[in-house]
Amino acid sequence: MEYHLTLDPRFDLSAREFADAWNASPACRATALARPEEGAPAQFDPSLAQAGQIVLEGLLIGAAGNALYDLLKALFIRKGIRRKIEIVEVTRPDGAHILVTSIVEEE
Repeated sequence: MEYHLTLDPRFDLSAREFADAWNASPACRATALARPEEGAPAQFDPSLAQAGQIVLEGLLIGAAGNALYDLLKALFIRKGIRRKIEIVEVTRPDGAHILVTSIVEEE
């Protein structure tokens, strides 16, 4: 299954940086292949989550659940991001699945 992932701009992490770091991690790569999505929105809007920034191909979300959160958190920590994050799944009317990541608490 394909999921789109949006990154809160406060992560200060580009879609390319995220995808490269995700794919370099054996645990993350075993869960899904990440690729930056072309034409991502310039403005982050979790209420719309229209296009996302990264596509996770082959992600089995039912099998992932908390594991996905743990992988994302570990990836952010490796990139120097030490903030509490939230991941919310949004299903658009067209059936597309969006995982919206955001910071819920500043350090």
